[in-house]
Amino acid sequence: HLENYSVEDFQITSMSGTFDRRDGVEDYETYDDLKKAMETMGMSDEEQKDVLAIPSAALHGSNVGFAAKSADESELDLENEHLQPFVDLLGITTGNLDEALCYLKIKAGKETHTRTLSKAKAEKGMEALIK
Repeated sequence: HLENYSVEDFQITSMSGTFDRRDGVEDYETYDDLKKAMETMGMSDEEQKDVLAIPSAALHGSNVGFAAKSADESELDLENEHLQPFVDLLGITTGNLDEALCYLKIKAGKETHTRTLSKAKAEKGMEALIK
């Protein structure tokens, strides 16, 4: 899910504007070491894929956007190219994500009330999720 992207393409990794490592270590070397370590530990290809899905999802999640429907109502930007990889990596649906980040459920006794959340609050929710 990261094949066509670089660190500059993700909000979470591009915020500092610093992409060059000062220690001379290349990321692909570190990645190769990580893969070898997982193999040494006896992790199957599927288990390795599952482990690597977490940081991949965080990268895509940092670029998922929201649209303001009104001052206190938002929705996922369904046209965002990072949305589908994000939900696929987490094994959820866009509907699940929209409900989790754009709505707030309040249970009072036997009743449940649903409130919409602003774009800013939905963005804060996504930020908390990926951290």
